[in-house]
Amino acid sequence: MPETLYSLVELAQHIGVKQVDLEDVKIYGVASLENATANQISFYTNPKQHKFLSTTQAAAVILRAKDQAACHRPTLICEDPYLAFAKLTQLYNTRDSESNHGIHPSAIIASDAHIGKDVSIGAHTIIESACVIADRVSIGHNCTITGGCQIGADSYLAAQVVLLAGSQLGQRAIIHSGVVIGSDGFGFAPQGQRWVKIEQLGNVKIGDDVEIGANTVIDRATLDSTIVGNDVKIDNLVHISHNTIIGDRTAIAACVGIAGSTIIGADCKIGGAAMINGQIEICSDTTITAGTRVYQSIDKKGRYTSGLAPLEHHEWLRSTVYFKKLYKLLTKLTNSKR
Repeated sequence: MPETLYSLVELAQHIGVKQVDLEDVKIYGVASLENATANQISFYTNPKQHKFLSTTQAAAVILRAKDQAACHRPTLICEDPYLAFAKLTQLYNTRDSESNHGIHPSAIIASDAHIGKDVSIGAHTIIESACVIADRVSIGHNCTITGGCQIGADSYLAAQVVLLAGSQLGQRAIIHSGVVIGSDGFGFAPQGQRWVKIEQLGNVKIGDDVEIGANTVIDRATLDSTIVGNDVKIDNLVHISHNTIIGDRTAIAACVGIAGSTIIGADCKIGGAAMINGQIEICSDTTITAGTRVYQSIDKKGRYTSGLAPLEHHEWLRSTVYFKKLYKLLTKLTNSKR
């Protein structure tokens, strides 16, 4: 349980809700409608959870005015309950207190690295020459920050994060465990019956307020920089290849693969397991749904989907046979009209 408790009135003020006649009860956390106790607050946005409005034991429920009548507990009325929920989770986040451990004596820090004020560095972390770590940065255990990397103020790196080849993080970054930033891009030139490695000479530049999920990998550029814009949110197990550029506020769900030299605009949403071809452009305000394959550039904003609905295996096999014959059929129809 967090040391700091909040009254319902304080929570209402924090999310910008004007509410009167709230009970003077202290709240120690946020919970689902189904499992909330009398000292927790909850929220309602999903119609599938409607049945719990009449049974929840939450101290109060955040919801829209149209749903108030169905709830038997005190309510906080707002236009966007999900956004209000997000703001409340920040009050109860314990990351800052857990990471405020100072500089562990086993950390290895180069003599010419610049370490700002109020920085925390975990056990067995290595910070190499010419690195710049700004104020109030927290770096977890067993991280490796190689030469010339920069980390902006108020950033948080969980355990076992690796920054390579002069990578640059903006302010307030949140980087989860297992992330590798600045690894080699996949570049090889054929020479006869062998491959010649193309050395990756660029770096990665990441903007402010970016969050990167666990075990995501972002390759450095062959030349110049791989760029991730401000306020970009990247889920776990995403691979972003060399020389890719991602615009501000774009969100990328888990298991997405983005091939090299791709340019993705601002305010895009890319669903889980989408695969994006290299050397194409996707314009701003584009949504790519889960599992979609993008082979060509998209220059008109909208929602894009590819793939087939699931079929029983024998149906899929039969459909595949027909699909392979479509081109021949189209050719015959075209020739017959001439």
